[in-house]
Amino acid sequence: WRTEIRRDWVRAELQLARGNAGAALYEHAKELAAVLTLNVSAQVALIQAFDPMLRRSDAGKVIGITSSVGRKPRAYWGAYGASKAAVRAFARNWILELQGRGIRINTLSPGATRTPGLVELAGPDAAQQQGLLDHLASQIPLGRVGEPEEIPSTASS
Repeated sequence: WRTEIRRDWVRAELQLARGNAGAALYEHAKELAAVLTLNVSAQVALIQAFDPMLRRSDAGKVIGITSSVGRKPRAYWGAYGASKAAVRAFARNWILELQGRGIRINTLSPGATRTPGLVELAGPDAAQQQGLLDHLASQIPLGRVGEPEEIPSTASS
């Protein structure tokens, strides 16, 4: 699709932009910067890159992927929580900036989702990884963690 965007850049309109990135733990300032770059700067840059097409659209949608940790603090997740709270804050500001243009701006907190980043938090041992997923699943009403492929259909509804 990259070719199509370049070819039609001048007259294109975008109907959906979805930013999703995630990194969680940090120990040093350098790692904090990496978490903020991935989780905040990347999503902001994505939206800014597509801003001209969003503004030409009469039915555009922007969906920022956030996390409950951005609203409810969790020990040792400060950088991740701050970064996801920032995505939520940017979305609220964009709502005001694009008011009256027919562009919907929302955030989505998909909950625990089986991604390499989440699973690797338990370390390299497969049994520990499964233990983490089972623990998280026990806290979710559906009794399971989400799958990455479930998020786009939820986000585009």
